[in-house]
Amino acid sequence: MWENAGLVRSEASLESADMEMKEIREQLSLIALTQGNRAFHLEWMEYLSILNYLDVCDLIIESAKLRKESRGSHFRSDFPAKEDNLPLSNICIRKNKEVQFSPVMMNRKKPDTSESV
Repeated sequence: MWENAGLVRSEASLESADMEMKEIREQLSLIALTQGNRAFHLEWMEYLSILNYLDVCDLIIESAKLRKESRGSHFRSDFPAKEDNLPLSNICIRKNKEVQFSPVMMNRKKPDTSESV
């Protein structure tokens, strides 16, 4: 995940990260857990945590694919420039895979779009 969807990303690296997460999910589905009460079952809790981590990874990868610019800590090597003509937006991906872009609310100070020296 870090190598393909970490600080420096591209469409190709994000696709690689996506395939890697699918492979991990497939391997995880083959794991057999011991029987027991799930209330205090550490294997079960760790299994659920890994599933949650994979969900978060999928959301990071999907939202990074949707953003076609570099901004802040999101750097796309295939889109290295910040695009000030694009509206500032947050990406929300719902469980049903519906994607929603919502504008960033600037309550305090608007970002300076002038060139810095």
